[in-house]
Amino acid sequence: MRQVQRMCQVCRNKFDKNDLIRIVLDENQLFIDDNKSRKGKGCYISKNHNCLDMILKKKIFNRVYKLNFDTVQYEKILKDIEFANTRNK
Repeated sequence: MRQVQRMCQVCRNKFDKNDLIRIVLDENQLFIDDNKSRKGKGCYISKNHNCLDMILKKKIFNRVYKLNFDTVQYEKILKDIEFANTRNK
């Protein structure tokens, strides 16, 4: 059976949905959506270290959500992603 594919917003490559991290905007806050079912606008990011490093440099969430997130918000979500990656190993 074919897996559902989504595009990484950083590298713009397609991956199986299960191989990506979903980030959701809910009430102007960014959250990791572990179950991929949370309400709110979501985007997908590859677990690839190069993509994770480029999130802050390219200000990906500013482009995706058309809002102006500050560095503190980026650092918080990157820390959350790092924690989720170590927890899932």
